Amino acid sequence: ARNAATASVVLLKNNDVLPLNVKNTDSILLCGSGAIAGQASLASTDDDYKIAGDQYSGGGSGHIIAPYTVTPLEGIQREAANLNLSVAYTGNDDPVACRRKARTAGPGSSPVGTTIVVCSTSSREEMDRSDLDLDNRCNELITEATRRSEEHTF
Repeated sequence: ARNAATASVVLLKNNDVLPLNVKNTDSILLCGSGAIAGQASLASTDDDYKIAGDQYSGGGSGHIIAPYTVTPLEGIQREAANLNLSVAYTGNDDPVACRRKARTAGPGSSPVGTTIVVCSTSSREEMDRSDLDLDNRCNELITEATRRSEEHTF
């Protein structure tokens, strides 16, 4: 259990990196399909108990349908616009695409100042997980996004 908990920690220590400071970054890159993950709806099934789940409220009998959601990409774009920061998004979970885009997503095609990897997983009742990996190869995405990274990566 300790190893699983240790492996799942994303930001254990904040060395004055968060909240982001516009003096320390000029651009943000989001990698991972979790950045645009939508909310599951009843349209996907005739029984709310069978909803597979989503990144906002899980699935099964505990699933709720919120009146609205704000994806991480939408929220970060909104705040970045107020701070005059550019935001780029890879549009997928491809580790190579994330690393490549990080090299050129900053102003004037310079390296990006901050990379944020958005990963998630969901499940529901009556579904046993075969492992504790994140969805869509996101474990690999995190590893590759931080490899030889000189910018801040979350």
